[in-house]
Amino acid sequence: MTAQPERACTTCHEQLDPGDITWPGKGDGHLCQDCWEIESDREWWEMVEAIYA
Repeated sequence: MTAQPERACTTCHEQLDPGDITWPGKGDGHLCQDCWEIESDREWWEMVEAIYA
């Protein structure tokens, strides 16, 4: 059995366990659940502001 390479969130740099839910980050990176929620929320509000601007 080969060891899985260690991964870290590309935003907060917290180590990610193999069983953690992760999301694609920019490039080949991974986002933890918390950072993904923050990023998604920010992008959603930017979209809403652009629609009503």
